Amino acid sequence: MTPNQRVRTMNQQPRSPSRLVRTLALAAAAILLPASVSLGDTIYYRSSPTAKPVGIKGKVTKIAKLGDADELYWVSEASGMEAHKPISDVVQIDCDAEPNLTTAEAAFVKEDWKSAGEAYRKASAATAADWVKRRATLRLLQVSQKSGDFQDAVAGFVEMARKDPTSASLNKPKVADAKPEQLDKAIAAVKQGSAGAKADSQQVLLPFLMDLYNAKGETAEAAKVLADLKKLGAPMPDPTASGNNTAAPSTINADAQRAEADVTLAQARKALTDGKLDQVTTIITTHSAIFTEPDRQADALWLLAEAKGAAATTPDALKEAGLAYMRVVANFKSSPTAPHVADALLKTAVIEEKLKQNAEALALYNQIAGEYASTDAGKQAKDSADRLGKGK
Repeated sequence: MTPNQRVRTMNQQPRSPSRLVRTLALAAAAILLPASVSLGDTIYYRSSPTAKPVGIKGKVTKIAKLGDADELYWVSEASGMEAHKPISDVVQIDCDAEPNLTTAEAAFVKEDWKSAGEAYRKASAATAADWVKRRATLRLLQVSQKSGDFQDAVAGFVEMARKDPTSASLNKPKVADAKPEQLDKAIAAVKQGSAGAKADSQQVLLPFLMDLYNAKGETAEAAKVLADLKKLGAPMPDPTASGNNTAAPSTINADAQRAEADVTLAQARKALTDGKLDQVTTIITTHSAIFTEPDRQADALWLLAEAKGAAATTPDALKEAGLAYMRVVANFKSSPTAPHVADALLKTAVIEEKLKQNAEALALYNQIAGEYASTDAGKQAKDSADRLGKGK
């Protein structure tokens, strides 16, 4: 047999599969068999808001964005195929590998908000699975809304800020809702969450940390955080701006700017309390560009007027202070909340009295008593109007 004949004969003879090939083939077949092995998770979801939850066996793989919504993805035990549902339709998840999550989900369904919050925090801390952290984060935000637990809201916000800064910037807990004893724990949680976080996450977390320090009256600590925020560089531009499609959303920029404005206002208030009246004016005027929102602009003008009023000892200085108070009225009387307007009118009326302009003072007192009767300023104005009306 010639060499060419031997080659042709070898090509014609069927080869016996090797042990390795047979093993790989069997393994592949086993993967394709849908119901041969329990995958360990049960996903309960509703097909409509009023429908009874349906339980599906499978293995959860991820939570991912589909458009603007979060979707839960899993591999079905029955079909071996991937399926998904909006996370808002998923009522409960039982996960053999995540007992803390299973406990939290059961407590959530029972509306045991305290137990659910504790278990979700444990689940998030103990797991290595991103989808578990995401589920816990989303549920903690819901739990906090149901229970009013500020700590749950902060925990969910911090975790979301690390994973999805854009969504987190729209779900910032209200610091005004926090009790004084909750602030220290919240500060610790945010500091821990921001450590080692990416820049876009820190641009969400650090302004919130500044808000917490401001709420505690710790202006110096808030200023330190502001310095850290500035070290990150200028906030990334708005992605909706012309020619820019890679930057962080403008809400993150706005959060940073609001936080800087709040720190500046807190510094000015402290200077006013300490009697450092010149510092109040310097702080406000040198940072005037950062007061872009009406309420903060009103605060800034009010503090300037208060500094002038406290320093006024001569008729001319009193007139200047009166004009400063009336700037607050002129700029913000038409605002929905009319910030500081009633108080500014009252301070102006008091100045008119000091200047011996009793007719003008009485007119202002009557105006305040009529337009702002339910406020402290309105009640004080009524008392002053009665007093002046009696010639006292």
